[in-house]
Amino acid sequence: MTTKNKSTVKSLFFLIAMGAIAGFCNGFLGAAGGLILLYALRKANTSKGYDSVRDNFASCVLIVLILSIVSAVTYSAKSSFDVSTLFVLALPGAIGGICGALITDKINVSLLKLVFSVILIIAGFNMVF
Repeated sequence: MTTKNKSTVKSLFFLIAMGAIAGFCNGFLGAAGGLILLYALRKANTSKGYDSVRDNFASCVLIVLILSIVSAVTYSAKSSFDVSTLFVLALPGAIGGICGALITDKINVSLLKLVFSVILIIAGFNMVF
């Protein structure tokens, strides 16, 4: 096996492992899967000589959507959830998602990273207290 093939296999195993960990965290905690995915995408894409923060965010959001659907179906099969609250949050959430996706290209990458970091710190603080 050539060095390039070994690197490709190693990269593939890394991504599979990170995907499994992200899925577990998403199902177990209802969060954090995206953080793991961002790390994995950045590492994988940087090793290929390509690293676009915006593309990593976009890829991460799509993967988290799939993880969230699977987790939601699994949770709903185990217990009930309040459908009325779901719809009250989902529509504004979808509108916010569209707005956020549209302005992402217009925001400086450094500012994007800062906003993301601040949101993580606030979320972490709220989880602890």
